[in-house]
Amino acid sequence: MIVRFLSMDDNGEKTYFQSEVVVGENELAFVDKSCEDTTLHFIFEEDRVLLERDGANQMKMTFHLARKEPGFYRNQEGLEFSFLVECTQLKLESKKILIHYTMILDKHTKTKHKISLLFNETLAKTTNFG
Repeated sequence: MIVRFLSMDDNGEKTYFQSEVVVGENELAFVDKSCEDTTLHFIFEEDRVLLERDGANQMKMTFHLARKEPGFYRNQEGLEFSFLVECTQLKLESKKILIHYTMILDKHTKTKHKISLLFNETLAKTTNFG
């Protein structure tokens, strides 16, 4: 299965790539083509989605609708920071996943982000959180 990954923020920054997906029981994993030697994992739980990035760049984010959840980022150059993630939209549909969230740094710097995953085949599970 192929995924088309798109991430956009409110400053107009975009990341787009296509990648082959490995499908697990409650997980999708694919190479992050925006970062060398990095893999993205989307892990699906009952009422939230976890995003884990591992390899040269590491990141953890939890998307739990209308809640603020801790996250962190670290790269191989030594940049490391923590933040909060406030998920405003979370939809899992047959051929796409949509996630809208606000990233909160230092309690007051906020940026809005949108992630969309579009698949060339139907996913097994369709869920709308909230």
